[in-house]
Amino acid sequence: VTFTQLFKGMYGEGLVEEPYFETVYHSLFTLFQIMTMDQWAVVLFGIQQSHSWAWIPFTVFIIVTGFVVVNLIIAVICDAVHVLENGGGGLRGYESESEYTSSGDMVVEEISNNNVNHAAKNRSRVTPRKMRELQQQMNELISVQDQMGTTIEVLTSQFVRENARSDVECTATQYDDRRPSLYY
Repeated sequence: VTFTQLFKGMYGEGLVEEPYFETVYHSLFTLFQIMTMDQWAVVLFGIQQSHSWAWIPFTVFIIVTGFVVVNLIIAVICDAVHVLENGGGGLRGYESESEYTSSGDMVVEEISNNNVNHAAKNRSRVTPRKMRELQQQMNELISVQDQMGTTIEVLTSQFVRENARSDVECTATQYDDRRPSLYY
């Protein structure tokens, strides 16, 4: 909203080539573009033609959003490293809340010293079932991948045949155009 209020009307006056901040929607899109560092300098230089102080809000916005985006990326990386250090697998925080027995029934764990051995037994029963499910999913994915490969091969061969046929027709037409006509 701040950028809309500061730079509204510049497109209507012909000061910029694009309606960067004419409406809130345009402002949101332009600010997203600036946040991702996609041609932000073009936007800034266009606005600075008439407002020499425009670099101040742009710089503040870039620093703040850059800080937030970098922190989000670092948080994702740290979370991934934490998961890998704790034995890989899925999200450990969610597994401790509930487990499934080999028959598929949900077992809710209680956090107590007496229940630690019970939880370890449930995990050992759950792992083979999870492995079977993952193997079945992998087999299905491989099957779908094979089908996609076959489909791509068929489409590629049809495309090559169509291009070869159209090349022959073009060559024949060009040859006919170059041959002298008997009838003038």
